[in-house]
Amino acid sequence: MELKLDFKFDAAHRLMHHAGLCRNIHGHTWKVRVTVEGEVDEKSGMVVDFRVLKGVIGGIIDGYDHCIILNDEDLQFRLALTDITKVTTVSREPTCENISRYLFMILAGAFAHHSISVRLVEVQVWESETASAVYRREEK
Repeated sequence: MELKLDFKFDAAHRLMHHAGLCRNIHGHTWKVRVTVEGEVDEKSGMVVDFRVLKGVIGGIIDGYDHCIILNDEDLQFRLALTDITKVTTVSREPTCENISRYLFMILAGAFAHHSISVRLVEVQVWESETASAVYRREEK
C-alpha cells in the first residue's frame, strides 16, 4: 500500500550555470510530495502512523523554509550572503530535479535512522503549480 504526504516551504534559489533569468536569485513556494509504501498491519489497520511520518519528513522540510538554496560551488553568492543566517547549499545546481533527488536521499537516511518501517518510493517537488520533478527509488 502506498501513502502520500504533502508539504510546502518558501525558499529562494539561483542557478549559477543557467544563462536565463533563473541565474538571478528568485523565490518559490515549493511543494513536496513524499510517497512511501509498506504492508498494512492487521491489528492497527495502518502502514505507519501519519503523525510519525509527518514528524520525520516535516522536520527535514522545515529546515528549507525561508532559506536561500545555492550550489555549493557558488562561492561569490555564499560570501555575499554572510549576514543571512539561512543559506543552504547542495552539491549540484538547486534545480527542481536536483532538489527532489537531494530530498529523497536525505529522507531515505532519516527513515533508516528512525527505524520507520516503510520504503521510500518517490519524492516529487513542484517549484510552481504546473512544474514539478519526481525522483524515484531505483529498483535493484
